[in-house]
Amino acid sequence: MIVRQILEKARDGERITDDEAVDLLQSRDLVAIGRAAHELRNRKADPTRITFIVDRNLNYTNICYTDCDFCAFYRSPGDTREGYLLPKPIIFKKIEETLALGGTGLLMQGGHHPDLGIDYYEDLFRSIKARYPIHLHALSPPEVQHIARRSKLTIPQTLACATRASTHSPAAAARSSSTGYGRSSRRRKRSPTSG
Repeated sequence: MIVRQILEKARDGERITDDEAVDLLQSRDLVAIGRAAHELRNRKADPTRITFIVDRNLNYTNICYTDCDFCAFYRSPGDTREGYLLPKPIIFKKIEETLALGGTGLLMQGGHHPDLGIDYYEDLFRSIKARYPIHLHALSPPEVQHIARRSKLTIPQTLACATRASTHSPAAAARSSSTGYGRSSRRRKRSPTSG
């Protein structure tokens, strides 16, 4: 089905299929898709009012053994000069800063740290949820795969543990966990400011 037909279907109030959604995602007709999305949003909400959320991305570690093209800032295990694993007090301070600015969400992602298993994440997520009223959105699909391997769990078990500990969403993890991340790249990447 071509993009125009899919957009007309949506404009007519019909639900599009998963395959049609994929067609839209793969389409290069972003202007038409954006216009249709704007039109549909205006039908469902006051067109003069637009809302947003304030959240923060927090990279709790940059230590990673994967060495993939996905990341721009990893450091190899053992890099004591630029590698980091943020301690809880620093993570808590960043959450407090976020809340002080009106933030409601925290996206936590890091590297494939060789020493961190599911116990680390369960403890961290529970500690955050016990202290702060913030929506926790954590772990990418490759992180979930890594944690599952490291902890000798299945991916569903790992997701269940992370979800129970956080009471919110283990991020993009619920999406495809076989996304092809991890292709080797040997170029050195730059270190960001953490979180």
